[in-house]
Amino acid sequence: MIEYGLELFVLFLFPIIGILLDSYLSKRMTIYILIGAIILLLPILTNYNYIIPAMYQFLALIALACIYSFFSKRIKLKSRKIRTATVISTSLFIILGFLAFVDAFAGGIQKVEKHWKVDGYRVEYIQQQGYKNRHELKKYGQIPIFIKKIDATFEFDTVQSCYIHFINSKIDFDQCTGTLIKDNNIP
Repeated sequence: MIEYGLELFVLFLFPIIGILLDSYLSKRMTIYILIGAIILLLPILTNYNYIIPAMYQFLALIALACIYSFFSKRIKLKSRKIRTATVISTSLFIILGFLAFVDAFAGGIQKVEKHWKVDGYRVEYIQQQGYKNRHELKKYGQIPIFIKKIDATFEFDTVQSCYIHFINSKIDFDQCTGTLIKDNNIP
């Protein structure tokens, strides 16, 4: 969980959003939103990601807020609803904030410096604070809003050579020309 500290930090908002859903939406509409969020979360079971970077976190936030709104509907006093949401949000802010802090100091901050789109694949050059830089090979799904990481390799000497070897997938990438070589016949 610490690996995703920064991405999970925003989840401290779900009680507040849950109270807003409780106040402004009917129970039926909240159920529809919850079902939609759960359906959109299902691709996580296949190791596919959305091409929108924080989509799973956003959908989890919506699902948790819907669930919290059902809990909030059972509390009759408005002041008690607000107090409960504030206590839960503050607790989550402290816990998730600490995890995000640890994640940042442990080198969890990473940045895609450069990317190439080639033949239904995406090759990313990722710099990670405190670790070796790496290249990741990702393949787009049948529906192009999904992408799946299929291989990664750590940076060696890419100054002398244009070729990046993805060992598990047996695909090489020529970063000088931006082409994929699938048979490992490197000159």
